[in-house]
Amino acid sequence: MVDDYAVSYAFVWDGGLWKLSVMPHHGWHVVNKLKMKAGMGLLAIFMAAGLFAALLSIYGNKRIAQYAAVHDPLTGLYNRIGFEKKVRQWKKANGDKIFLLAILDIDDFKTFNDRYGHLLGDQVLMHLAGSMYDIFKINRDTYMERNGGDEFLLFMGGTSIRELEKRLMDFSQASHVLTLEGKKYRYTLHIPGGVFICTSNREHRILYANKEAVRLAGYPSLRELMSHTHEGRFEELVHTDDRQELFIGREQGHPFRMITQNGSPRYCRGNSRIVFNNFYGKVIYILVMEIMKEGKV
Repeated sequence: MVDDYAVSYAFVWDGGLWKLSVMPHHGWHVVNKLKMKAGMGLLAIFMAAGLFAALLSIYGNKRIAQYAAVHDPLTGLYNRIGFEKKVRQWKKANGDKIFLLAILDIDDFKTFNDRYGHLLGDQVLMHLAGSMYDIFKINRDTYMERNGGDEFLLFMGGTSIRELEKRLMDFSQASHVLTLEGKKYRYTLHIPGGVFICTSNREHRILYANKEAVRLAGYPSLRELMSHTHEGRFEELVHTDDRQELFIGREQGHPFRMITQNGSPRYCRGNSRIVFNNFYGKVIYILVMEIMKEGKV
């Protein structure tokens, strides 16, 4: 048990009370008690300072590890783990409120890397991440992710969807310029996913499809797509063997074959989610991305 006459230093750290006590093993000598206590007091201060510095280092490393676990090391945006965590928290807090989820990638990025090298390619990725942050970080309900390679995800909620869509389209259609050591490197972006909004009943009638969705289906316009399908039913765009799993409202990507206007299959991946619409009630949002390889689904 520590003697009542020990030299002590107490402090609070990470919610706990820490106490450092120092005294001679055989007790204090009366003659030199004052001198010894002064010396041991100084020693206690130095030891406490060293311990505090060590704890600060541990705490700092812990914070660094926590940050690294949810962020992309190159761009500083969220990685998949951090992004999905933030989106889940937003959905839990906001229920069925409308949000915008978009995917962006760089046109011919592989060719860019092959031509200029991976170091410059990394500079382009960091430049794009910075531009996205400057344009879209308009409120605390905006989250951005680098999903590996040149693919970026953007989640936006809590504001006008039309405003966000316009800002997104303007950003994706613009020519982006990285200036490095006096040289200018231009790159462009595109939104690879098509979006269909369908009724949640058995008919799965198409209520809306963006331009990329219409292109993936092989039609020149949404009007022609609607007229060539029976009452605009989305199921008619899907191979009969792939229909069952696509409409169960799960968010994990599901591969399927889309039947285009000329009858040929296009290999795609679909993510579906059931949401509530004030006018139509429950509807299904389906994000469709083309799988850029031949072979079986």
